[in-house]
Amino acid sequence: MAQQRETNVRTADTAAAEPRAAQEPDRSVSDSALRIGLTLTLVMYFSTFLMHDDPRVYLPGLAVGIAFGPLCFWWLRRFHAGKSSRVLAAAIATLAVAGFILANSITSVGIVWAALLALCFEFAPLISGVLAVLLGGFTFTTHLASGSHLARALGEAAGAVFIFGLGIYLALLLKRITATEQERRATLADLEIANRELRQRLAAEQDLVVAEERARVAAALHDGLGHRLTSIGMSLDFSSRMVEVDPVRAREEILGARATASEALNEMRRVVRAMHPVSTDTEDPLGSLRAIAESFHSTGLELDFVRSGSGKPTRDAGLLMVRFVQEALTNVVRHSGATFARLRVEIDGGDVTVALEDNGRGGEAETGYGIPSLTERAAALGGTVTATPYGGIDGGFGLELRLPGVIS
Repeated sequence: MAQQRETNVRTADTAAAEPRAAQEPDRSVSDSALRIGLTLTLVMYFSTFLMHDDPRVYLPGLAVGIAFGPLCFWWLRRFHAGKSSRVLAAAIATLAVAGFILANSITSVGIVWAALLALCFEFAPLISGVLAVLLGGFTFTTHLASGSHLARALGEAAGAVFIFGLGIYLALLLKRITATEQERRATLADLEIANRELRQRLAAEQDLVVAEERARVAAALHDGLGHRLTSIGMSLDFSSRMVEVDPVRAREEILGARATASEALNEMRRVVRAMHPVSTDTEDPLGSLRAIAESFHSTGLELDFVRSGSGKPTRDAGLLMVRFVQEALTNVVRHSGATFARLRVEIDGGDVTVALEDNGRGGEAETGYGIPSLTERAAALGGTVTATPYGGIDGGFGLELRLPGVIS
Protein backbone atom coordinates (compact mmCIF):
# COMPACT_ATOMS: atom_id res chain seq x y z
CA MET A 1 0.00 0.00 0.00
CA ALA A 2 2.84 2.38 0.84
CA GLN A 3 4.42 1.73 -2.54
CA GLN A 4 1.07 2.28 -4.26
CA ARG A 5 0.55 5.57 -2.42
CA GLU A 6 4.08 6.64 -3.37
CA THR A 7 3.35 5.81 -7.01
CA ASN A 8 0.12 7.79 -6.88
CA VAL A 9 1.96 10.77 -5.40
CA ARG A 10 4.57 10.65 -8.13
CA THR A 11 1.86 10.43 -10.77
CA ALA A 12 0.03 13.41 -9.29
CA ASP A 13 3.24 15.41 -9.11
CA THR A 14 3.97 14.61 -12.74
CA ALA A 15 0.45 15.56 -13.78
CA ALA A 16 0.77 18.89 -11.98
CA ALA A 17 4.23 19.57 -13.36
CA GLU A 18 3.36 18.98 -17.01
CA PRO A 19 0.80 21.80 -17.31
CA ARG A 20 3.29 24.11 -15.61
CA ALA A 21 5.93 23.05 -18.13
CA ALA A 22 3.55 23.95 -20.94
CA GLN A 23 3.32 27.49 -19.51
CA GLU A 24 7.05 28.04 -19.05
CA PRO A 25 8.83 30.65 -21.20
CA ASP A 26 9.51 29.70 -24.78
CA ARG A 27 13.29 30.19 -24.86
CA SER A 28 13.95 29.13 -28.43
CA VAL A 29 16.61 29.97 -30.98
CA SER A 30 14.74 33.19 -31.83
CA ASP A 31 15.26 34.39 -28.25
CA SER A 32 19.03 34.03 -28.55
CA ALA A 33 18.97 35.71 -31.95
CA LEU A 34 17.05 38.66 -30.50
CA ARG A 35 19.55 39.12 -27.69
CA ILE A 36 22.52 38.97 -30.05
CA GLY A 37 20.84 41.35 -32.49
CA LEU A 38 20.00 43.80 -29.72
CA THR A 39 23.60 43.74 -28.50
CA LEU A 40 24.94 44.48 -31.99
CA THR A 41 22.36 47.25 -32.38
CA LEU A 42 23.58 48.94 -29.21
CA VAL A 43 27.21 48.63 -30.33
CA MET A 44 26.39 50.32 -33.65
CA TYR A 45 24.39 53.02 -31.89
CA PHE A 46 27.13 53.82 -29.35
CA SER A 47 29.79 53.94 -32.07
CA THR A 48 28.05 56.97 -33.59
CA PHE A 49 28.43 59.07 -30.44
CA LEU A 50 31.86 57.81 -29.42
CA MET A 51 33.23 59.43 -32.59
CA HIS A 52 31.28 62.68 -32.07
CA ASP A 53 33.05 65.83 -30.85
CA ASP A 54 30.13 67.90 -29.58
CA PRO A 55 29.29 67.00 -25.96
CA ARG A 56 25.86 68.54 -26.42
CA VAL A 57 25.13 65.70 -28.82
CA TYR A 58 27.10 62.69 -27.66
CA LEU A 59 26.31 63.01 -23.94
CA PRO A 60 22.50 62.90 -24.42
CA GLY A 61 22.97 60.21 -27.08
CA LEU A 62 25.03 58.03 -24.76
CA ALA A 63 22.49 58.58 -21.97
CA VAL A 64 19.70 57.42 -24.26
CA GLY A 65 21.66 54.29 -25.20
CA ILE A 66 22.52 53.51 -21.57
CA ALA A 67 18.83 53.67 -20.66
CA PHE A 68 17.62 51.97 -23.85
CA GLY A 69 19.67 48.76 -23.50
CA PRO A 70 18.53 47.64 -20.01
CA LEU A 71 14.91 48.50 -20.82
CA CYS A 72 15.02 46.31 -23.93
CA PHE A 73 16.51 43.33 -22.09
CA TRP A 74 14.02 43.83 -19.27
CA TRP A 75 11.18 43.82 -21.78
CA LEU A 76 12.49 40.59 -23.34
CA ARG A 77 12.64 38.95 -19.93
CA ARG A 78 9.10 39.96 -19.04
CA PHE A 79 7.82 38.94 -22.47
CA HIS A 80 9.24 35.44 -22.16
CA ALA A 81 7.73 35.23 -18.68
CA GLY A 82 4.31 35.85 -20.24
CA LYS A 83 3.84 39.25 -18.62
CA SER A 84 2.39 42.32 -20.33
CA SER A 85 4.92 45.16 -20.69
CA ARG A 86 3.14 47.98 -22.52
CA VAL A 87 4.69 50.67 -20.33
CA LEU A 88 8.15 49.33 -21.09
CA ALA A 89 7.35 49.15 -24.81
CA ALA A 90 6.19 52.79 -24.79
CA ALA A 91 9.35 53.85 -22.93
CA ILE A 92 11.53 51.94 -25.41
CA ALA A 93 9.75 53.65 -28.33
CA THR A 94 10.26 57.08 -26.75
CA LEU A 95 13.98 56.48 -26.23
CA ALA A 96 14.30 55.11 -29.78
CA VAL A 97 12.79 58.29 -31.21
CA ALA A 98 15.18 60.39 -29.12
CA GLY A 99 18.15 58.29 -30.19
CA PHE A 100 17.10 58.49 -33.85
CA ILE A 101 16.92 62.28 -33.67
CA LEU A 102 20.24 62.65 -31.83
CA ALA A 103 22.19 60.19 -33.95
CA ASN A 104 20.91 61.44 -37.31
CA SER A 105 22.58 58.38 -38.85
CA ILE A 106 21.78 55.03 -40.41
CA THR A 107 23.30 53.40 -37.30
CA SER A 108 20.18 54.37 -35.33
CA VAL A 109 17.90 52.21 -37.49
CA GLY A 110 18.59 49.22 -35.21
CA ILE A 111 17.15 50.82 -32.08
CA VAL A 112 14.08 51.93 -34.04
CA TRP A 113 13.59 48.33 -35.22
CA ALA A 114 13.84 47.16 -31.60
CA ALA A 115 11.17 49.68 -30.61
CA LEU A 116 8.92 48.60 -33.50
CA LEU A 117 9.33 44.98 -32.38
CA ALA A 118 8.23 45.79 -28.83
CA LEU A 119 5.27 47.83 -30.09
CA CYS A 120 4.15 45.03 -32.46
CA PHE A 121 4.14 42.48 -29.64
CA GLU A 122 2.46 44.74 -27.06
CA PHE A 123 0.09 46.79 -29.24
CA ALA A 124 -1.68 46.55 -32.57
CA PRO A 125 0.57 46.72 -35.67
CA LEU A 126 -1.06 50.06 -36.51
CA ILE A 127 0.83 51.71 -33.64
CA SER A 128 4.15 50.63 -35.14
CA GLY A 129 3.01 51.91 -38.54
CA VAL A 130 2.14 55.30 -37.06
CA LEU A 131 5.61 55.53 -35.49
CA ALA A 132 7.27 54.65 -38.81
CA VAL A 133 5.26 57.35 -40.63
CA LEU A 134 6.07 59.94 -37.96
CA LEU A 135 9.78 59.20 -38.21
CA GLY A 136 9.53 59.43 -41.99
CA GLY A 137 7.80 62.80 -41.62
CA PHE A 138 10.54 63.94 -39.25
CA THR A 139 13.17 62.94 -41.81
CA PHE A 140 11.36 64.86 -44.54
CA THR A 141 11.00 67.98 -42.37
CA THR A 142 14.64 67.85 -41.25
CA HIS A 143 15.92 67.71 -44.82
CA LEU A 144 13.71 70.57 -45.92
CA ALA A 145 14.83 72.66 -42.94
CA SER A 146 18.47 72.02 -43.78
CA GLY A 147 17.97 73.29 -47.33
CA SER A 148 17.75 70.00 -49.20
CA HIS A 149 15.82 69.81 -52.42
CA LEU A 150 12.24 68.58 -52.23
CA ALA A 151 13.03 65.50 -54.29
CA ARG A 152 15.86 64.51 -51.98
CA ALA A 153 13.74 65.17 -48.90
CA LEU A 154 10.98 62.98 -50.29
CA GLY A 155 13.48 60.28 -51.24
CA GLU A 156 15.07 60.24 -47.78
CA ALA A 157 11.66 60.17 -46.11
CA ALA A 158 10.42 57.37 -48.37
CA GLY A 159 13.62 55.40 -47.71
CA ALA A 160 13.19 55.79 -43.97
CA VAL A 161 9.56 54.69 -44.11
CA PHE A 162 10.55 51.70 -46.27
CA ILE A 163 13.30 50.63 -43.85
CA PHE A 164 11.01 51.01 -40.86
CA GLY A 165 8.24 49.18 -42.74
CA LEU A 166 10.66 46.33 -43.32
CA GLY A 167 11.32 46.29 -39.58
CA ILE A 168 7.57 46.08 -38.91
CA TYR A 169 7.27 43.18 -41.37
CA LEU A 170 10.09 41.29 -39.66
CA ALA A 171 8.55 42.00 -36.25
CA LEU A 172 5.16 40.65 -37.38
CA LEU A 173 6.85 37.60 -38.89
CA LEU A 174 8.67 36.93 -35.63
CA LYS A 175 5.42 37.41 -33.72
CA ARG A 176 3.71 34.82 -35.90
CA ILE A 177 6.59 32.36 -35.51
CA THR A 178 6.51 32.82 -31.74
CA ALA A 179 2.75 32.24 -31.60
CA THR A 180 3.09 29.10 -33.74
CA GLU A 181 5.84 27.77 -31.49
CA GLN A 182 3.77 28.39 -28.38
CA GLU A 183 0.79 26.61 -29.95
CA ARG A 184 3.03 23.69 -30.87
CA ARG A 185 4.34 23.43 -27.33
CA ALA A 186 0.82 23.61 -25.91
CA THR A 187 -0.32 20.89 -28.32
CA LEU A 188 2.62 18.67 -27.37
CA ALA A 189 1.80 19.19 -23.69
CA ASP A 190 -1.84 18.21 -24.33
CA LEU A 191 -0.70 15.13 -26.26
CA GLU A 192 1.61 14.13 -23.43
CA ILE A 193 -1.24 14.43 -20.94
CA ALA A 194 -3.51 12.39 -23.22
CA ASN A 195 -0.81 9.73 -23.62
CA ARG A 196 -0.31 9.55 -19.87
CA GLU A 197 -4.06 9.14 -19.32
CA LEU A 198 -4.14 6.43 -21.99
CA ARG A 199 -1.26 4.57 -20.32
CA GLN A 200 -3.07 4.79 -16.99
CA ARG A 201 -6.25 3.48 -18.61
CA LEU A 202 -4.38 0.56 -20.17
CA ALA A 203 -2.79 -0.26 -16.82
CA ALA A 204 -6.20 -0.12 -15.13
CA GLU A 205 -7.69 -2.42 -17.78
CA GLN A 206 -4.86 -4.89 -17.31
CA ASP A 207 -5.39 -4.84 -13.54
CA LEU A 208 -9.11 -5.40 -14.09
CA VAL A 209 -8.48 -8.36 -16.38
CA VAL A 210 -6.12 -9.90 -13.83
CA ALA A 211 -8.70 -9.41 -11.07
CA GLU A 212 -11.44 -10.96 -13.22
CA GLU A 213 -9.26 -13.94 -14.05
CA ARG A 214 -8.46 -14.49 -10.39
CA ALA A 215 -12.15 -14.33 -9.53
CA ARG A 216 -12.94 -16.82 -12.30
CA VAL A 217 -10.26 -19.23 -11.11
CA ALA A 218 -11.49 -18.96 -7.53
CA ALA A 219 -15.10 -19.55 -8.59
CA ALA A 220 -14.12 -22.46 -10.83
CA LEU A 221 -12.11 -24.15 -8.10
CA HIS A 222 -14.88 -23.57 -5.58
CA ASP A 223 -17.68 -24.81 -7.83
CA GLY A 224 -15.79 -27.68 -9.42
CA LEU A 225 -13.80 -28.95 -6.47
CA GLY A 226 -15.63 -27.75 -3.38
CA HIS A 227 -18.48 -30.23 -3.30
CA ARG A 228 -16.25 -33.11 -4.47
CA LEU A 229 -13.74 -32.49 -1.69
CA THR A 230 -16.62 -32.33 0.79
CA SER A 231 -17.93 -35.66 -0.53
CA ILE A 232 -14.48 -37.22 -0.25
CA GLY A 233 -14.15 -36.04 3.34
CA MET A 234 -17.56 -37.45 4.30
CA SER A 235 -16.78 -40.80 2.62
CA LEU A 236 -13.47 -41.11 4.44
CA ASP A 237 -15.10 -40.25 7.79
CA PHE A 238 -17.79 -42.86 7.20
CA SER A 239 -15.31 -45.55 6.15
CA SER A 240 -13.17 -44.92 9.25
CA ARG A 241 -16.19 -45.58 11.43
CA MET A 242 -17.33 -48.64 9.47
CA VAL A 243 -13.96 -50.30 8.87
CA GLU A 244 -14.41 -52.69 11.82
CA VAL A 245 -18.20 -52.98 11.74
CA ASP A 246 -18.66 -53.45 7.96
CA PRO A 247 -15.33 -53.72 6.13
CA VAL A 248 -17.01 -54.30 2.75
CA ARG A 249 -19.07 -51.12 3.03
CA ALA A 250 -16.01 -49.20 4.23
CA ARG A 251 -14.02 -50.43 1.21
CA GLU A 252 -16.80 -49.31 -1.14
CA GLU A 253 -16.76 -45.85 0.41
CA ILE A 254 -12.99 -45.63 0.01
CA LEU A 255 -13.23 -46.68 -3.64
CA GLY A 256 -15.98 -44.10 -4.17
CA ALA A 257 -13.82 -41.41 -2.56
CA ARG A 258 -10.95 -42.40 -4.84
CA ALA A 259 -13.18 -42.11 -7.92
CA THR A 260 -14.41 -38.73 -6.74
CA ALA A 261 -10.82 -37.59 -6.23
CA SER A 262 -10.00 -38.64 -9.81
CA GLU A 263 -13.01 -36.69 -11.08
CA ALA A 264 -11.92 -33.65 -9.07
CA LEU A 265 -8.38 -33.89 -10.47
CA ASN A 266 -9.68 -34.15 -14.04
CA GLU A 267 -12.01 -31.20 -13.43
CA MET A 268 -9.16 -29.11 -12.08
CA ARG A 269 -7.00 -29.97 -15.09
CA ARG A 270 -9.78 -28.93 -17.47
CA VAL A 271 -10.23 -25.62 -15.65
CA VAL A 272 -6.50 -24.90 -15.63
CA ARG A 273 -6.17 -25.74 -19.32
CA ALA A 274 -9.16 -23.59 -20.19
CA MET A 275 -7.73 -20.66 -18.27
CA HIS A 276 -4.17 -21.07 -19.54
CA PRO A 277 -2.99 -17.63 -20.70
CA VAL A 278 -2.84 -17.17 -24.44
CA SER A 279 -0.68 -14.54 -26.10
CA THR A 280 -3.02 -11.99 -27.65
CA ASP A 281 -2.28 -9.03 -29.88
CA THR A 282 -4.37 -5.85 -29.50
CA GLU A 283 -3.34 -4.91 -33.06
CA ASP A 284 -4.78 -8.19 -34.44
CA PRO A 285 -7.79 -9.20 -32.32
CA LEU A 286 -9.16 -11.55 -34.99
CA GLY A 287 -5.88 -13.45 -35.01
CA SER A 288 -6.04 -13.58 -31.22
CA LEU A 289 -9.49 -15.21 -31.41
CA ARG A 290 -8.07 -18.03 -33.54
CA ALA A 291 -5.18 -18.48 -31.10
CA ILE A 292 -7.60 -18.70 -28.18
CA ALA A 293 -9.75 -21.23 -30.03
CA GLU A 294 -6.73 -23.41 -30.79
CA SER A 295 -5.61 -23.30 -27.16
CA PHE A 296 -8.85 -24.98 -26.03
CA HIS A 297 -8.11 -28.15 -28.03
CA SER A 298 -5.97 -29.25 -25.07
CA THR A 299 -9.13 -29.45 -22.94
CA GLY A 300 -10.55 -32.25 -25.09
CA LEU A 301 -13.09 -29.95 -26.77
CA GLU A 302 -13.30 -30.19 -30.56
CA LEU A 303 -13.65 -26.64 -31.81
CA ASP A 304 -14.42 -25.31 -35.29
CA PHE A 305 -13.43 -21.70 -36.09
CA VAL A 306 -15.36 -19.96 -38.90
CA ARG A 307 -14.66 -16.42 -40.07
CA SER A 308 -16.35 -14.37 -42.79
CA GLY A 309 -15.82 -10.79 -43.95
CA SER A 310 -12.81 -8.56 -43.51
CA GLY A 311 -11.91 -5.46 -41.57
CA LYS A 312 -10.23 -4.38 -38.36
CA PRO A 313 -12.26 -3.68 -35.20
CA THR A 314 -11.57 -0.72 -32.97
CA ARG A 315 -9.29 -1.29 -30.02
CA ASP A 316 -12.09 -1.39 -27.42
CA ALA A 317 -14.17 -3.70 -29.60
CA GLY A 318 -11.19 -6.02 -30.15
CA LEU A 319 -10.52 -6.28 -26.41
CA LEU A 320 -14.18 -7.09 -25.76
CA MET A 321 -14.24 -9.76 -28.50
CA VAL A 322 -11.19 -11.48 -27.00
CA ARG A 323 -12.66 -11.35 -23.50
CA PHE A 324 -16.01 -12.66 -24.77
CA VAL A 325 -14.46 -15.70 -26.46
CA GLN A 326 -12.33 -16.51 -23.40
CA GLU A 327 -15.34 -16.38 -21.09
CA ALA A 328 -17.66 -18.29 -23.44
CA LEU A 329 -15.21 -21.14 -24.11
CA THR A 330 -14.34 -21.44 -20.42
CA ASN A 331 -18.05 -21.80 -19.59
CA VAL A 332 -18.42 -24.50 -22.27
CA VAL A 333 -15.58 -26.53 -20.77
CA ARG A 334 -16.76 -26.06 -17.19
CA HIS A 335 -20.53 -26.40 -17.43
CA SER A 336 -21.91 -27.74 -20.69
CA GLY A 337 -20.35 -31.18 -20.99
CA ALA A 338 -19.98 -30.49 -24.72
CA THR A 339 -17.62 -32.39 -26.99
CA PHE A 340 -17.93 -30.04 -29.96
CA ALA A 341 -18.32 -26.27 -30.36
CA ARG A 342 -18.34 -23.80 -33.23
CA LEU A 343 -16.93 -20.26 -33.01
CA ARG A 344 -18.21 -17.89 -35.71
CA VAL A 345 -16.87 -14.41 -36.46
CA GLU A 346 -18.94 -12.53 -39.05
CA ILE A 347 -18.04 -9.05 -40.31
CA ASP A 348 -20.73 -7.24 -42.28
CA GLY A 349 -19.87 -3.68 -43.24
CA GLY A 350 -19.05 -1.91 -40.00
CA ASP A 351 -20.74 -4.51 -37.76
CA VAL A 352 -19.27 -7.65 -36.21
CA THR A 353 -20.92 -10.73 -34.70
CA VAL A 354 -19.09 -13.27 -32.56
CA ALA A 355 -21.10 -16.41 -31.73
CA LEU A 356 -20.26 -19.62 -29.90
CA GLU A 357 -22.50 -22.72 -30.12
CA ASP A 358 -21.93 -26.08 -28.43
CA ASN A 359 -23.56 -29.52 -28.41
CA GLY A 360 -23.76 -29.72 -24.64
CA ARG A 361 -26.68 -29.94 -22.25
CA GLY A 362 -28.10 -26.50 -23.02
CA GLY A 363 -30.17 -24.80 -20.34
CA GLU A 364 -29.90 -21.41 -18.70
CA ALA A 365 -26.56 -19.63 -18.55
CA GLU A 366 -24.56 -20.00 -15.37
CA THR A 367 -25.00 -16.93 -13.19
CA GLY A 368 -21.78 -15.20 -12.25
CA TYR A 369 -19.68 -12.20 -12.94
CA GLY A 370 -18.49 -13.04 -16.45
CA ILE A 371 -21.58 -12.77 -18.68
CA PRO A 372 -23.15 -9.74 -16.90
CA SER A 373 -19.81 -7.93 -17.09
CA LEU A 374 -19.54 -8.66 -20.82
CA THR A 375 -23.13 -7.47 -21.32
CA GLU A 376 -22.33 -4.14 -19.66
CA ARG A 377 -19.18 -3.65 -21.72
CA ALA A 378 -21.05 -4.49 -24.93
CA ALA A 379 -23.80 -2.00 -24.05
CA ALA A 380 -21.16 0.70 -23.57
CA LEU A 381 -20.17 0.14 -27.22
CA GLY A 382 -23.78 0.05 -28.41
CA GLY A 383 -23.80 -3.74 -28.70
CA THR A 384 -25.57 -6.71 -27.12
CA VAL A 385 -24.81 -10.12 -25.63
CA THR A 386 -27.54 -12.71 -26.23
CA ALA A 387 -27.77 -16.17 -24.65
CA THR A 388 -29.92 -18.93 -26.23
CA PRO A 389 -30.25 -21.83 -23.75
CA TYR A 390 -31.17 -24.42 -26.42
CA GLY A 391 -30.13 -22.57 -29.56
CA GLY A 392 -26.78 -24.25 -30.01
CA ILE A 393 -25.82 -27.43 -31.84
CA ASP A 394 -28.37 -30.23 -31.28
CA GLY A 395 -30.08 -28.23 -28.56
CA GLY A 396 -26.88 -27.11 -26.90
CA PHE A 397 -26.11 -23.66 -25.53
CA GLY A 398 -25.50 -20.57 -27.69
CA LEU A 399 -23.95 -17.21 -26.84
CA GLU A 400 -23.69 -14.27 -29.25
CA LEU A 401 -21.99 -10.86 -29.19
CA ARG A 402 -23.09 -8.14 -31.64
CA LEU A 403 -21.21 -4.84 -31.99
CA PRO A 404 -22.40 -2.26 -34.53
CA GLY A 405 -20.14 0.23 -36.28
CA VAL A 406 -16.83 -0.98 -34.84
CA ILE A 407 -15.08 -2.13 -38.03
CA SER A 408 -12.79 0.19 -39.95
